[in-house]
Amino acid sequence: MTDYEKVILIESGLTSVNLKSLLSDFQLERAELLVKYNRYRAEDLPIKNRAVEYNKINNKINNDFFSEIVDTKVGYMVGKPITYSINSDDQALKDKLNTFVTYANLADIDADTLEMMAICGKAYRLLYINTDGELTVRLENPWEVMYIKDIDEQPKYAIKLVELSLDKQRLYFYDSVNVKIYETYEGEYTLIEDKPHMLQGVPIIEFLNNREALGDCDKVIELIDAYDRTFSDVNSEVEQFRLAYLAFLGAEFDAEDVEKMKQTGAIALPQGTDAKFITKELVDAIIEHHLDRGERNILRFAKSVNFSDHIFATSSGIALKYKMQLLENKALKTERKFSKALR
Repeated sequence: MTDYEKVILIESGLTSVNLKSLLSDFQLERAELLVKYNRYRAEDLPIKNRAVEYNKINNKINNDFFSEIVDTKVGYMVGKPITYSINSDDQALKDKLNTFVTYANLADIDADTLEMMAICGKAYRLLYINTDGELTVRLENPWEVMYIKDIDEQPKYAIKLVELSLDKQRLYFYDSVNVKIYETYEGEYTLIEDKPHMLQGVPIIEFLNNREALGDCDKVIELIDAYDRTFSDVNSEVEQFRLAYLAFLGAEFDAEDVEKMKQTGAIALPQGTDAKFITKELVDAIIEHHLDRGERNILRFAKSVNFSDHIFATSSGIALKYKMQLLENKALKTERKFSKALR
């Protein structure tokens, strides 16, 4: 459903049926954004869900490229907090801005906003009047917000969907004047409150990471998963060597005999039989080359930087500037989108 179709549906009436239709497309996006956020938290990763082969060591080790790429960019852009100023000689107005920046804790919110932009490709802030009558701002989870624009790409409506429990949701519907609050009862959305939000325009602001709303790791997800699989398999092979198979030649032993051998470290063999460990050769040079290339490609295509690279200790300023160029270009693109949203 396009934004235009969503606007038509909304203006035909905010019935429970229409709200369900609006949210039907949003559910898939919610799931995708949560997958990205869980990757940043190193939760529910593909490598962790890999099936176990019978009687085989099956290590599931993740290498946290995802959060390293995100944290590198966030630290590069807002390691030194953004400063806010106003082009006016009115000291009262300047004081009001400084009070807002301090009261809303914008330095912390700026860092969290950039982090969510890098993870999910987008972030949202809600402007609201608190119980003290002061304007403040809060970062919202992008998987909880549906943003609807008009034909000129200007914000028209916004929906915030919060899971209160397994079978209950609360929905906030924002237009340029009011906020309508719904809750689900027996699977239907029921209006429980309708009030002005006291601000001009839709009070939820969208922050895009780039035009395509792609997260910083979206293009290298498969490379990261491939690296995790290879690294885990190599680790399993090394551990499997430690628990190597013992082959009995010309003799048969039952499980009880094998258990005794594990405890005592010795076993009596009939005359004319033999026993030996079975191992397989691990070509470590090829594996190391594969992992090195995988790491370089992940950081290259994610436009990030490997600060452990020896070049940072031995190269000139010009060489370092070239090494940082991809990160700088990516940061500048995000900075332009960030500045637009702040304005």
